[in-house]
Amino acid sequence: MKRYQDGTEGDARPADIDSYEGGIHRIKSGDPKAQGRGLFSRVRRQVVEAKRGPELLVLLAVYKKESDAVPRAVLDKVRQRKKSYEDEHGVELH
Repeated sequence: MKRYQDGTEGDARPADIDSYEGGIHRIKSGDPKAQGRGLFSRVRRQVVEAKRGPELLVLLAVYKKESDAVPRAVLDKVRQRKKSYEDEHGVELH
C-alpha cells in the first residue's frame, strides 16, 4: 500500500489513501480530474506473514466519484462484502 501512496518514478501524482471505520480504505488517484475510486481492505498481517507473501489487499468496490464523501449506499454494500469475504475465507480484514 505504501508504494501506491509514494508513487513511482514515472508517476508524479501518487494515489491518496483514506481510512474509514471497520478496516475499509479508499484509494484515489492524485490527479484531481480522475473520477474513479476504489474501496478495499487488507488481510491481517499475521495471516500474510504465515504465508510469507506480500501484503494482500482485497478490492471490495469501485465507483465513480460524485462528491468528496463516499456514498452511504456504497459503504453499506462494502461492509456486507467485507463480512462475506471474511466468513467465506476465514480471515479477518482490517
